[in-house]
Amino acid sequence: MQDLELSNSLRDILRAMPKTEAGGSTGWVNLANYGKELISNGIDFHVYGFNKLREFIEDFDIFETYKDETKALPVYYVRLISDRNVPGLNFTPGRKLTPANALTGWAFMGHYPSMLESLRSIALEEEWDFPEGSEEPHPILSNYIKYTFYKLQREGNKVFVSDDDEYAVFNTGLVDRRYLPIYALFRKNRREDIRQKWYLVDYCIEGENRAGKTLVSKFAKLPGAAHYFNTVNDMVYDLRAGKPVLDIEHIIVERINRFPQEFIQKNAPTDFDVQDTTDMSQEEREEYFERLRNAIRDDMECYRNMAGRLEDALALSLRRIKWNYKTAVPVYYAAKDRLCLLLPLCLVRDSVVDAALVVSRTQSGRYQGETIYTLDWAYKCARIIYHIDSDWLKLRKPEDEDNETEQSTVDEPETDDGQFNF
Repeated sequence: MQDLELSNSLRDILRAMPKTEAGGSTGWVNLANYGKELISNGIDFHVYGFNKLREFIEDFDIFETYKDETKALPVYYVRLISDRNVPGLNFTPGRKLTPANALTGWAFMGHYPSMLESLRSIALEEEWDFPEGSEEPHPILSNYIKYTFYKLQREGNKVFVSDDDEYAVFNTGLVDRRYLPIYALFRKNRREDIRQKWYLVDYCIEGENRAGKTLVSKFAKLPGAAHYFNTVNDMVYDLRAGKPVLDIEHIIVERINRFPQEFIQKNAPTDFDVQDTTDMSQEEREEYFERLRNAIRDDMECYRNMAGRLEDALALSLRRIKWNYKTAVPVYYAAKDRLCLLLPLCLVRDSVVDAALVVSRTQSGRYQGETIYTLDWAYKCARIIYHIDSDWLKLRKPEDEDNETEQSTVDEPETDDGQFNF
């Protein structure tokens, strides 16, 4: 399905759905209902490289979205711009540069899963999938290439265009098994049914095969990889700055959904019915965790117990960093285009790392504890910078969680990179 055909299908499906009123104007459709209708028509936004339906919809110039925050849980609506009968609603024509749309908005990537597989096949072998599986193909690689291109565009001069304006190229930051850099080669679109200026020709090595020889023919020099840090000091935690100051309210209450189930079970508020959210729908999960957040706020003993356990886990992490400075793992925070660090947290048992704390260095030199990541999320974010070789941050099979080896303990650490919201 080409881009214009997809756009027309999305529009026709939306027009056929019953409309409602939102934000003081009509013509809106509940985004969740629209998503169900797309699935029933065989359109899966994951195939096009998006993790969320709203990101997928906002990548098309024909739609606008509206967030209704008057309810306990925010509700999103979608509408065709052409159907707008009341102007405004904070709609701004055009698309904001985000990791979700930077690459696919700039170039037509073809069939997204095939594109990822092509890159995976040429790159030095490593794991690009989570052991427990995922709805989207090669989620770690998909996240990597999106954020890499986003960072290159933020740097401003890392995507080269040939003198005749016919070709474009960027450095993927990946290498093949000979450690030669892999480039992404694009050519200018001449098809009217595709809105992006460029389309992907191939991933290639300089001077090899047809695409690689085109690089030599069209570019006097080739672009460098994305740049994330200026000195090695940016990549390590400076213990002289002391321990991070934690945003307890945000980390524990607002991000309680990222804590291990066992931690919640052990520290839950009095009389709160702790449930397994594995088989819950997204709406059910959001409602459940909102109730949990309110319960934690109302139970100060629970709040203090959770905060105390978090502080204990942080103290243990800092001792681990003192033993091995490579314990802190760099991570790219795209929203503010800066480098942060991931610190291991042993929240349930001191011998098992089950979450990661994101910390950033402030202007004063002190560290701010920003948020908490699940380990899979932390790994996916960290891999953007470089291939991960960590004693605690790794892809682990589900059965490994109950059978941890000494490489994840604090006593004998070995040696030791996301639009992710804090």
